[in-house]
Amino acid sequence: MPMEDQSGTSSTRDETPLPPGATVPQSSAGEPRPVIPGYEILEELGRGGMGVVYKARQLNLGRIVALKVIRRDRLAHPDTVRRFRREVQAVARLSHPHLVVVHHADQLGETHYFAMEYVDGVTLQRLVQDEGPLPVVTACEYIRQAAVGLQHAHERRLVHRDIKPANLMIVRIPESTESSPKGRFQLKILDLGMAKLMQPLETEESVNSTLTEAGAVIGTLDYIAPEQARDPRTADIRADLYSLGCTFHYLLTGQVLFPGGAWLDKLLKHRTEEPPKIRDLRGDVPSSVSQIIERLLAKDPDDRFQTPAELAKALEPWCDPLSFAELSAREAVEPAGKSDQSNPPAATGRDLEALRVELEGHLRRGDFRRARDTVAAMLRINPGDLEALAARAVIDKYSGESNYVGEQRRLMGHSDAVTSVDFSLDGKRAASAGKDGALRVWDLDEGKSIWSVQAHLGGATCLRWLNEGTIVSAGLDRIIRVWDLVAGKELRALKGHSERIRAIAIDVGRALLLSASGSSGRKKDNSIRLWSLETFKELTRLQGHADQVNAVAFGTHADEVVSAGNDGTVRVWNSRTGKESLCISAAEGPITAIAITPDGRQVLCAGENVRLVDLPTEGDKCWIFHHPSPVTSLALSADGLRFISGCTDSIVRLWSMTSGRFGRQVEQHVLGVKTVVRVWEPGHGEKPHEYQGHVDHVTCLALSPDGHKVLSGSTDRTVRLWGLPPA
Repeated sequence: MPMEDQSGTSSTRDETPLPPGATVPQSSAGEPRPVIPGYEILEELGRGGMGVVYKARQLNLGRIVALKVIRRDRLAHPDTVRRFRREVQAVARLSHPHLVVVHHADQLGETHYFAMEYVDGVTLQRLVQDEGPLPVVTACEYIRQAAVGLQHAHERRLVHRDIKPANLMIVRIPESTESSPKGRFQLKILDLGMAKLMQPLETEESVNSTLTEAGAVIGTLDYIAPEQARDPRTADIRADLYSLGCTFHYLLTGQVLFPGGAWLDKLLKHRTEEPPKIRDLRGDVPSSVSQIIERLLAKDPDDRFQTPAELAKALEPWCDPLSFAELSAREAVEPAGKSDQSNPPAATGRDLEALRVELEGHLRRGDFRRARDTVAAMLRINPGDLEALAARAVIDKYSGESNYVGEQRRLMGHSDAVTSVDFSLDGKRAASAGKDGALRVWDLDEGKSIWSVQAHLGGATCLRWLNEGTIVSAGLDRIIRVWDLVAGKELRALKGHSERIRAIAIDVGRALLLSASGSSGRKKDNSIRLWSLETFKELTRLQGHADQVNAVAFGTHADEVVSAGNDGTVRVWNSRTGKESLCISAAEGPITAIAITPDGRQVLCAGENVRLVDLPTEGDKCWIFHHPSPVTSLALSADGLRFISGCTDSIVRLWSMTSGRFGRQVEQHVLGVKTVVRVWEPGHGEKPHEYQGHVDHVTCLALSPDGHKVLSGSTDRTVRLWGLPPA
C-alpha cells in the first residue's frame, strides 16, 4: 500500500531501536530497517506522522503485505498501547472492498506493527497533483465509493477522523495505463482507526485546558470538521462526511477549501466562514452535485447527510456516464439561476472522454448492450463523433451473437444485498434471494423479473431450484420454505433449526435436502440436517462443527455429505448413520463455500484463498489458488476442469486447472497442524479471466447447466449474467 509524505504530518526519520538480536538490513536511505519475524521486508513505501510503511512478504502465506511500524513516541504510554490494540482489533474485524484489510498486529520488544492488505495504487492527492481536477462524473464515483466504505465502518461504530485525498487510494486495473488512469477502478480507504493515535493522552490537566497547539488536533487542518477541531471525542460519522465534502471540493478544483493562512486561521474558517461556491470555481458542475457538496460542508452536523449511505444514494445517479449526461442536459434546459446562465457547462469534452473510456471497456468485454447505451450518450453530446459512429457499426454487426464473453445481463430489483443465485434446470431462468427478504425469478432472455415474493423476515440467505415450478429457500428466520411458482404460494415450511440457516443443497434425483445453520461464536445448533422433500420431514441431524456451518454439499458416494464452516474444518459425514467419517483442518479462518470434484476425491474450499483439499490423504495433499482478496463463493464446472470464484474485491474470476501448474511448495500451519501446500501458477501468458462490473462484494455464484454462463450476486444489489469463453 504505497504511501506518500503528507502535508501537516511529520516526515522525521524514525529512530525506533531494533529488537534484541535482530539483524540490520538497510533502507534505501541507508538507515536500518526493523526485522519482524515471519516477514521479509522488501522495500520502504512511505513515511508519515505515525511511522513507516514497508512492502513485505508474509512468509507463511507467501503473500505481499504492507507492514506499518508505528513510531515509538506514538505508543510511549501503556494506555496508548491499549488504545492502539483496541483500534487495530476493531478494524481487523472489518472486511469490505473499499477498506484496506488489516491482517495481523503484534508487538516485538518496543516495536509495534501491523500487517495489512497491500494495495498497489495511487492516492487521490497524487492523482489530482499529477493530472489536475477530475471529471465531475469520476469525482462523484470516487466519493460514492468512499461513502460506501465509510457506511460499513459506521455500522460497526467506527469513525475515521482523518478522511482526506491522501487517505483514499485508487487501484487501477490492467485496462488502465500509467498515462491514462481513467479505466475501471476501486477506491480503498487507508488508515481507518489510526487517527486516534495522533491524539494526546487525556489527563485531568489536558481535559480542562484549551487548544494551544496544532499538534493537539486529530485530523488534517484542510479537511477537519468544525466540531472535531473543538473536541475530537465528540466527533461522529458526520465529521467524516464533512471531511469527504472537503475532499470532493479538492477533486473538482485542485485546491483545498481554505487555501493559505496559518493553522489557526484555517480552524476559524472551518468554524465560521462559508465555503466558496463550487460552481463559481468550476461551471460544469451540475447544480444538484453542487447542492450535495454544500450539504456535506454544512457547519452544523445536523444539516449534513446523517449517514454515508444517504450520501451514496444521492450521488448514485451522477456516477454513471450515461445517466450523468442525461441529467446534466436536463439541468441545462432549466437553469438553476444566474450562475448557471453565466457559466454554462464547459467541460463536455471531459464527459465525452469518460464515455470513451467506458465504451472501450464495454467493447473489450463484448458487452454490446451497454456499449450501445454509451454510444447513444456520446452522440447526444456530439452527433458527429467519429469514434461513436464507428463503434455503432461494430455493435450492429456483432450484437446479434448471444454467446459473447462478458456481461450479458444486469438484473436489478433487490433493495439490499443479493445473497444467493441459481439457474433453473433448463438454464432459461434464474432465481435470486436477497438480504431484503425477497425471492425473485428472472427471465434471462428478456432480462426481467417475472415472479417475486417477500419470503423471509430479516433476510433470505439461500435458495435452490427443485424443479421447473418449485423453489426452496431459507433465511434468517430459521425456516426453510418451499414455493410453488405456478400457484404463487408457499407449499411447505420446514422448521427445526434454532439458529440462522446459512446454506442448503438439493439432490433432485433422490428428493433430499440438506440445510446448515449456526451463528458465529456460538455453539448452539451449528448443525447440518437432512430432509425428505417427499414427506418434508427431518431424517438425520449431523453435529460436530465448533462454529457456524457455512457450506454443505452431497458427496459423490451414497449417503455422503460434506460440510465446512467458520471453524476452518472440512467434514465428511455418513447421512445414514449420522456419524462423522473425516475431519480435516483445511483453513486458519472461516471457509465460506465448497465444491466437490466429480470424482469425489477433492474439495475446493473458499476463504482467504481457494484451497483444493485432498480427501484420501486427509488433507496432507493441498493445493492453493492465491486471490488478492477474500473469496466468498465458488462454482465448479461439471467436468471439474475449471471453476469460478467471487471475491470481496467485486471481481468474478474464471480459473482453468489445466492451463497452469502447481509449482512451489509453501509450508503452513493450519489450526496448529503443519501442512505443505503447492501453489497454483498460471501457464506462460495465462491468468484467471476476470469479470468486472460489480461495485461491491461478490456474494454468490452459480454455473448454468451447460457450463457456458455464470450468475453472480453482490452487495451492490444486482445479479449479473456473464458469458464464459469456450472450455
